[in-house]
Amino acid sequence: MFEQPKISSLPTVLFTQCPLLPVLISLVAGIVLARYIQGSDLWWVTVALIFLSAASKLLKWPVLFMLLLGVPVGMLCEKADGHLHSSDVVYNPSQRVSCRGVVLRASDGTVNTRLLVDLDSPYSGICYLTVTGSAGFYAGDIVKFEACILPLSSRHDVDGDIDLDDFYYRYHVACRAVAVHGTLERVGEASGLRWSATRQREHLIDRILDTQLSPSTQEFAVALLLGDDTLLDDSARRNFSRAGLAHLLALSGMHVAIFSLVISLIFYPIAFLGYRRVRWLLVIAVLWCYALLTGLSPSVVRAATMFSIVLLGKCVGRRSTSGNALCLAAIVLLIFSPRELYAPGLQLSFIAVASLIAIPSLLPEVSITHRLLKWGYDYMVFTLAATTGTLMLAAYYFHTVPLFFLVTNIPIAFLLPVFMVGVLVVMVLSATGVSLPFLDRGVDFVSDLIGKLAQTFGRLPVSAIDDVYIPAWGLLAGYLGITLILLSVYYRPKLRLAVAGLVSLLLLAMSGLISRPDEEKLFIGRSSDATNIIYTDRGVGYLLTTARESNRDRQIDEVKTRYSTFWGIRGIDNLVLERHLSNPQVDCMLSFGEYKIAIINSNHAKADTLQQFDYMIVGLGFTGDILELTGCVKADSILLGTDINGKRRHRFYKELHECGYKVRSLEDDYGLVLTSSPK
Repeated sequence: MFEQPKISSLPTVLFTQCPLLPVLISLVAGIVLARYIQGSDLWWVTVALIFLSAASKLLKWPVLFMLLLGVPVGMLCEKADGHLHSSDVVYNPSQRVSCRGVVLRASDGTVNTRLLVDLDSPYSGICYLTVTGSAGFYAGDIVKFEACILPLSSRHDVDGDIDLDDFYYRYHVACRAVAVHGTLERVGEASGLRWSATRQREHLIDRILDTQLSPSTQEFAVALLLGDDTLLDDSARRNFSRAGLAHLLALSGMHVAIFSLVISLIFYPIAFLGYRRVRWLLVIAVLWCYALLTGLSPSVVRAATMFSIVLLGKCVGRRSTSGNALCLAAIVLLIFSPRELYAPGLQLSFIAVASLIAIPSLLPEVSITHRLLKWGYDYMVFTLAATTGTLMLAAYYFHTVPLFFLVTNIPIAFLLPVFMVGVLVVMVLSATGVSLPFLDRGVDFVSDLIGKLAQTFGRLPVSAIDDVYIPAWGLLAGYLGITLILLSVYYRPKLRLAVAGLVSLLLLAMSGLISRPDEEKLFIGRSSDATNIIYTDRGVGYLLTTARESNRDRQIDEVKTRYSTFWGIRGIDNLVLERHLSNPQVDCMLSFGEYKIAIINSNHAKADTLQQFDYMIVGLGFTGDILELTGCVKADSILLGTDINGKRRHRFYKELHECGYKVRSLEDDYGLVLTSSPK
């Protein structure tokens, strides 16, 4: 029943069937190096690599030539990409400036809206703009606002916090600003193909929402067809993730494959008339229009590029291997957008397809004559291959490992094409004013089946392993272990490879425990709406906040969400609101290890000559004389809370600084991060 693999040499698979793989590897290496090599060193390294690649070409070493040449190409692409987004921003922390630009991205938070704005007046460059409340702006809007232009602040003092350095780097952010309340307004729309496609995407979303489908079906259709899952609630997204169906909500090659199949069927009459090449060219054109409408998502671009290569091969009568097509898609994408290399979506997308190509070729072939059994076996092999390739990377980014992915994806393979075709037909009929209730109900029925499947398996206590936190070295150990085990199967019997793979996987399993911090930590969270004091004690997380009663629950949710990794790597699943300081009559003293902290949120602090504090944190509730307060409460350092009125905070800081007190404002960075050994 089992047969030996047809290809006897693994290097033959890599370099004969996929000659672009060395180019891709060297291109990725060059992009990574360019991020960390600056100034004249970059050019010396580039020239040296070009010289070595020329020498390898003369010596007729083709693989080494491609490896060496791709590195300087990647370095030059990364630097050219940075040059295209260069800025002339002048920081004016104390001067209000009237700015204008185009919104590139918009993200609504619980308290603030954050926009990436490509400035065109009076500066150029991309600004990370924070707006109080819900702004209601979209990509492509031209806006103007008033703000103080500030330098980037990316201190990463608290482990598990958002890595702002990576965010700023990926999106070429040059400065940050907080819009003056009431000054942000929309003054027009950006022109051009990109923005026209973005607005057309919004029109398509409105078109789906105008159909007679149920609200839940509409929300799922928007996420599935256009990649916008903002309409879905958190519980739905969580159920899909735990059930192993999170890939349905992120545009991928599966969506493009189904879409291309539908388009191919629509254009089939053209092939029937004898114009097969015209049919394939039309399919390619429609695929790239779809890619534009989805915002040129890396996964969609990768899939569209691969399909285009295959279809163009059909047009000219040549076949292209899947591995080579995948490498070409990655090379094209990274040349034009090198910093997308650091996007989790791109990494997951390419690793999934690479796993589909590589892993089945390393396994023994199974001779099955029954067509249905053969399909079932192939389905399980390819599903396991894609999941094996992406499992650890998904766990690294999303901290969840679904356990029923194989069971849940079997019915999805049949339901998804029916749902996508049904929604497309309903949209076309709705645009022409035709409504077929039986068709609407049928699409709703399929949507409900998918939703109930995700809900049933997502809510099972054993549906997924949650709170998985592994360091980068553990991720590498895991992939090394899987590779060694697969190679031991390919070169069987190679027990040494299998043992080495199992040891690597054991290191992966232990990595979370080895890297788990054992010290207690206290810090003041990043928030402009309240002063949130967060600390740990014996496996429990605590929060003290000056948030008002109406804003308190929102602050708790924000602390849980933003610092979820901070809690997770410490194994803390319980966040206790020890007390809230929203009552202006409430002050408190906190002992943390060897430190004593006074928290002042009222005008009623009393002198205590026997008490000496290391820190005094002043909150919104204090509006009195700051010098009189420092005479009552003795502290080595004074911290002005994030929620104090800006003018009052500036006055407090100036008075204390002139009198020689050690004072810090908490409006930037964390301001306070303390650690202590566990008791």
